[in-house]
Amino acid sequence: MGGRPATVLAGPFYGGAVITEAGDLPNGAALVMAVTRKAPLGSASGDAATAPAWRDKPVRYQVSTEDRMIHPDNERRTARRMSPRKVVGLDASHASPASRAKEVVDLVEEAVRAAAG
Repeated sequence: MGGRPATVLAGPFYGGAVITEAGDLPNGAALVMAVTRKAPLGSASGDAATAPAWRDKPVRYQVSTEDRMIHPDNERRTARRMSPRKVVGLDASHASPASRAKEVVDLVEEAVRAAAG
């Protein structure tokens, strides 16, 4: 990503801090993400998991090749497990929905068109 240093974001999460990176976002956007991030509902970690939707529904998967939070190899391994119809690799950080919004939206819209028949 052009040799630009990663931007580290810290925000509230379960009473502590969550740190992520968004080195491919302008500093102002990264700051907004850091200060507006909300903690998930407490029940999010306590609710019993049910069957994953990817077992019954068609999947498309986006890998962030410059992710420093989830290693891209782990993302690819997860994708293989889901047997996606398509995998898209983006030269992007963990914040790919923000930094590469057009490509992420294109993938979602493709899935919607396929589901609509």
